[in-house]
Order: sequence, then C-alpha cells, then structure tokens
Amino acid sequence: MTLHNLYSDSYHCCNELYKVLKYHTPISLFQLFSLSKRPGEETRIITTLPLNSFVHQASSLWNTIRQIMNLNDFNITHDSFKCKLKELILSAQTKGDKTEWNPINKFLNSSCFENGT
Repeated sequence: MTLHNLYSDSYHCCNELYKVLKYHTPISLFQLFSLSKRPGEETRIITTLPLNSFVHQASSLWNTIRQIMNLNDFNITHDSFKCKLKELILSAQTKGDKTEWNPINKFLNSSCFENGT
C-alpha cells in the first residue's frame, strides 16, 4: 500500500464518517456508532469490539482526528471540515524523512501530532 493510499483512505473514511455523524444518514450506518454523552465530548465515538472490525477501526481513527482538530460539535460545515482535514493530512505528510517511510508519518499514530497541528 502506498503512502498516498494510506492518507487517501484515512481522508475518505473521516470525510464520510463526518457526514454520517452530522446528518444521521444513512441511518443504518449511523446506528452502528455510539456517540458519547459526556459534555464537551459529543463528537467522541465509543469504540466497540471486535478490534479488527470496520466500526472499531473507523471509530479509533475518528477519535484521533476529532481530538487533534478540537472538534467538539458538528456545527462546522462539511466543506470546512474537509479543508481542515486536508490541512491536517498535509501537515502529517511533511513530518519525518521525505524519502523514507517513517513511523512518525503513520496517520493513525496520534503521537505524530504532538504539536497540535
């Protein structure tokens, strides 16, 4: 899998998940995810078992992204979300050695965003 595909897949997963969570459609997909009821964490998804399921992996990715982006509600437009997500991915791609695969570039690893970018 190429670096482009890793970032592209993460982008598309988060983009589609944002639409499902914000608009609650399709309802069959929305019902697979459980949103937190804690104040200030309404966008956090409660992760499920098994660990290798799409719902768990998408939830984990979403929780990482929403924390980095400080996304506490669904009030921003979908276009704004896409722009912020693209900026985040471009920022992650510039970390580490540009010619070698480096674990710090792994998009799912939240430690690569320690500066809050």
